[in-house]
Amino acid sequence: MPSVHGGGSELILTLEDSMHLARLELHYIMFSEFAGIVRYNRLSNLCDHDLKIRKFASLSLDLDPAERKILTLTGNHIQEGQIQYKKIHFMAVGL
Repeated sequence: MPSVHGGGSELILTLEDSMHLARLELHYIMFSEFAGIVRYNRLSNLCDHDLKIRKFASLSLDLDPAERKILTLTGNHIQEGQIQYKKIHFMAVGL
């Protein structure tokens, strides 16, 4: 499996919730050698009781700029599997 080693320029955005005493760090590491960005998130519980996390997800895809659609199946109980297609829009980014 491919992996990235070595240093790059890192940007860390820190978000704190003073009500629930939680901290979210968004890490972005830029590699100019191959024009790539690596990202990951770190969530910290700053209080002495457990926090309930309902969703903590991130997605990044590298695709060629062909026309594509994402298929989602939404719904509930009796209306399961409602098919929805969404177009993927591409944006060119350079370092």
